[in-house]
Amino acid sequence: MKKNIVFSMCASLLFLASCDYNEDNFPGYDELAIPKDVQNVELSLADGDYKKIAGLESNIKIATDKVDPEGIDFVAALEAMGTNKYFTETAPASWYLPAYLETLYPYLSDESKVTVAFNNAEKLPEYLTDFNGISAYELTSGDYKTVWGETVSASFLSPSTISKIPALLKQAVENPADGAMRMVNYAYSETEPSIGGGGVIPNVYQKVSGMAAEGGNYVFVAPDKEGKLIPFGRLTDETKSYGYMAGTAVTVTDGLISSDVSNYVLTVTPTATGYSLQRPDEKFIYLSGTYNSFNLGALPATGGDWKFSQNADGTTSIVNVEKKKTVKLNEYNGSYSFGSYPPSSFGIYLNASMKGSDGDFTFQDIKLEGVTYAWKYDSQNNYWKAAAFAGGVNNPTESWLVSTEIDLSGATAPSLSFDAAINFLNGNNRADFIEAKISADYVDNVTAATWTTLNATWSEGKGWTFVNSGKIDLKDYVGKKVRLAFAYKSTSACAPTIEIKNISVTEPKDGYYADVYLYKEVPENEVEAASAMMFASTRAAAKYNTSAVYRYDAATSTWKEYTTPDVTVAVLQPADYAKMGATYVSKPGETLPIYLKNAYPYAQADLTVAVVYYSSSSQAISATEFIYDGATWTETAKVMPTTMLFIKANGVWNEAKVYYANTFIGDEGGCTIQDVELGGKDYVWILDAKYGWKATGYLGGNKTTESWLLIPEINLKGALTPVLRFEAGLNYLYGAKAEDYISVCVSTDYTNDVTTATWEKLEFATWPDSFTFIPMETDFSKYNDKVIRIAIKYTSDATCASTFEVKNFSLQEE
Repeated sequence: MKKNIVFSMCASLLFLASCDYNEDNFPGYDELAIPKDVQNVELSLADGDYKKIAGLESNIKIATDKVDPEGIDFVAALEAMGTNKYFTETAPASWYLPAYLETLYPYLSDESKVTVAFNNAEKLPEYLTDFNGISAYELTSGDYKTVWGETVSASFLSPSTISKIPALLKQAVENPADGAMRMVNYAYSETEPSIGGGGVIPNVYQKVSGMAAEGGNYVFVAPDKEGKLIPFGRLTDETKSYGYMAGTAVTVTDGLISSDVSNYVLTVTPTATGYSLQRPDEKFIYLSGTYNSFNLGALPATGGDWKFSQNADGTTSIVNVEKKKTVKLNEYNGSYSFGSYPPSSFGIYLNASMKGSDGDFTFQDIKLEGVTYAWKYDSQNNYWKAAAFAGGVNNPTESWLVSTEIDLSGATAPSLSFDAAINFLNGNNRADFIEAKISADYVDNVTAATWTTLNATWSEGKGWTFVNSGKIDLKDYVGKKVRLAFAYKSTSACAPTIEIKNISVTEPKDGYYADVYLYKEVPENEVEAASAMMFASTRAAAKYNTSAVYRYDAATSTWKEYTTPDVTVAVLQPADYAKMGATYVSKPGETLPIYLKNAYPYAQADLTVAVVYYSSSSQAISATEFIYDGATWTETAKVMPTTMLFIKANGVWNEAKVYYANTFIGDEGGCTIQDVELGGKDYVWILDAKYGWKATGYLGGNKTTESWLLIPEINLKGALTPVLRFEAGLNYLYGAKAEDYISVCVSTDYTNDVTTATWEKLEFATWPDSFTFIPMETDFSKYNDKVIRIAIKYTSDATCASTFEVKNFSLQEE
């Protein structure tokens, strides 16, 4: 054994010595041992790539750090790029593509090249930047109540109340910036609620996804094993004031209850801690004692408060606040009835989908620097979110998200599951920034409790994909009351974003227990506008049928409907989407001209309209300008396919810059001309709309001329491998050599006179000998880090007066 150890040590020393020897005697040897992956890649951006680019933390930081004296909001411009799916002058590809390339190709070595094809907007009307950062706001049930007051029940606006929108926005939007924009979605009727027929409008019961904040009249039904919907609210024996509840299955047609449910209508009213449930006979439903049955009577001090929480499967859990029991439809001996059961009966001890509510989770901040919070409940996306990137920097924090108490006293084999997404971890150790923990002695201070870290599955920390934790065994906590916590930390070096939802503690149980579906009472004439998919506290009680854009004016502290003197503004309406058979417009250049043709059948030539529309399934909002030429609607801002080359150097992706580029087709490209000798001609160089710049010394015969076409000044600072390329045609040489009469020259000391500057003549492998254009190119690396002028010198004499044409002239990185 000793001999083997000595041998291993000697071998190690020999290896180390050989490494030093190789490096000392063969410089660069160690570098050669490092594998390289140098590739030339072609990447064409898909629609989804733009949103990913806009969401990169490093790109958000770039936009945040930029300050413009004209007040351009670069962050909003970046967001708009992700929405509109094209780059602009205020969100250029050169700023934001390098970070995206690093996420795609982190393994590529220096000298690798990626050619990116993308959409770039040219000649974008300036006012369209007003729409950067616009978001939607849908009027809520509370908004309609504010408009109509207590005397009128209407979930829509009318001609007399449309003017209330600015006041509603002022109340709903906190601290709006000057120029802030909102697309306001609301239900609208030309008929005032106080008129329109005089008859009594019957009520119907339509399925909704959650309980409205203000309550209302509802019918609760739960499915049995066959899918029949059993209504809740009537005792199996109505002669008593207590017992289990049951009913005859109801019929549902097109989302509406079509059978008589008048005896099952419950009035749901907000209380201090939840909601009360009152039957048509004015008796309240409550719990008393330890039984799993219900009591009827006057509203008691305790036992009559209920909470509603949405489940991931579309059902709703109704939980008694005091007893912690849940209303369930249960099967027993082949019959079904409603009871209110403790979690141990059906094996669900925590069910926090985060859909429509925060799951009664709270947070405790241990440390906050540079931010006012880390954890925040996102009611639109239905998850808890932790982040500490703000002001363009990572901020050090520590904050804990803590669950409500979970009673496992009746459990036997509980397990925890949750879904989490992590982004911007940037290769750091996940456990240093987020952990799931559990405590059995928590009171009200996370620092004073004893916590155990749970072994969960997490994502890699590179995106927004939710990853399930797997089933985490909690059998060690059976018989105890526990709290879960998600401990988030960030540092000045890394502040990842965490999103968590669908947190549950469950165990398998025998028996059938079903939660309820909610059917809300609405007037029959509002059925089309009723809220089948809208959350009460944040969404409207009536589906909107009208959309309008409003802008905030800080000078007057008011919201005003958006107009611009430049164009007519048209907002795509819900009915328009219905006609298209879509909920958003993915190809505005194809879809919107059809809309405009129908919307403006008598349009006059030169009418310009900006159309505002949803451009993605996530309700991103865009605006595109069109002009009518008398026959066709055409986009004014050309979104052109563009390519850009990037090269990796020193571990960083850099734009392979285009230092100068112009087609010369109808565009002089900033060029100037200096005539040294004209030989009786008025000019030598002329811009041709078809062939580019064109020079000739012929005018009724060969003339002696010398004329220089000067390209604008070019700065090659930081250049790597620039190459000059252009296309040229040359005719009427009649045996003369092209290079004797045509020269492409470079100067580093040109001021204002070609005759006093020092010029270097460039060499080319071939020259054209006809009007057929050929490509020409030459390396410009020798001019790196210099400021240069390029000129094409044309000469003619009595022997030769050729015609030279040049177009598609560029100097850019290889």
